[in-house]
Amino acid sequence: LDPKKNIVYKGVDIIKKSTPVFIRKKLDYLMNFIITSNKNIEFSFLIDKVKTIKEENLLEKIENIIIPMKIENYDKYVLNDRDDIEIKKNTPIWIKGSAVYNYLLNQSNGYKNKYNLIKSGDRVKYYLTKDKEINVFSFLNGSFPIEINPPEYDYEQMFLKNFLNPLNQILQLIYKTRVPENLIT
Repeated sequence: LDPKKNIVYKGVDIIKKSTPVFIRKKLDYLMNFIITSNKNIEFSFLIDKVKTIKEENLLEKIENIIIPMKIENYDKYVLNDRDDIEIKKNTPIWIKGSAVYNYLLNQSNGYKNKYNLIKSGDRVKYYLTKDKEINVFSFLNGSFPIEINPPEYDYEQMFLKNFLNPLNQILQLIYKTRVPENLIT
């Protein structure tokens, strides 16, 4: 029997559509590695694998490593995206990022002809930023709006959110341990 052929994932980030494709592939790779090692995995070897994946993550196109989501009820959550950014409390993070995108697009000169505003029903990708005031940014699939000066992508936080946290959930179940953040920085 080939153990890899019989693996069925249920309820984990490896199969979620909201997990970026690059991250899904790397989580799947590590899960196969962990499962086929029969619990005889050297922790330092696993740390090295995670560091390598983190380095690969830095080289990936931003579109391949950020979170895809569908926008629903945009007008319910966003009160203003023309003159300022005003959103209701408990607004989903990807809708907050969409309000930032629409605001920046509304403030730009001439790019509203090149890029569409985000609205309910659209599919977007979002990421956490390094900006203290604007902590999230979204954009429409396939059209990263570099001309409107989007906030800088936070590779560290996104790697933790997308890859290390889900991996640690799995490691906690199997080995009763986690990969500490400080070991991969």
